[in-house]
Amino acid sequence: MAKTKSNCPDDLLKVQHALQAVCAGLAALFEVLPHSGEPMEAWAHPEGYWLPTSPTHPDSPGWTDSEQQQVAELPERKRELAAASYAGELSQARMEALKEIDPGWCPEWQISWARCLSSISKAGSGRISAMRLRSG
Repeated sequence: MAKTKSNCPDDLLKVQHALQAVCAGLAALFEVLPHSGEPMEAWAHPEGYWLPTSPTHPDSPGWTDSEQQQVAELPERKRELAAASYAGELSQARMEALKEIDPGWCPEWQISWARCLSSISKAGSGRISAMRLRSG
């Protein structure tokens, strides 16, 4: 099967690939790290423990300073990339790509409608909230 060229903007693809790499790196890091960030003695689940996990856990020497730094940096980098991938105004190229996939993907609602919907969600469904929606 031939690979087709995506209509996604190149900058968005780069961010998404970087996000995937960070997620994979974080998962791989947690696979090799000791189970506890702090030094901890070995322990075992009591007889008849209800969770189907390993019954014993070996001593954990804790994480080194560099491991702790990696564990702190990778989730922060993941948040930054996720925000860059989804937050803010959409570029014209991304808008066109989304409209090409599904022209009705995001109808242009007025902000007053969104505020009313939010207030209804917070207040629960009631006559007053529904009346605000109709008048707003």
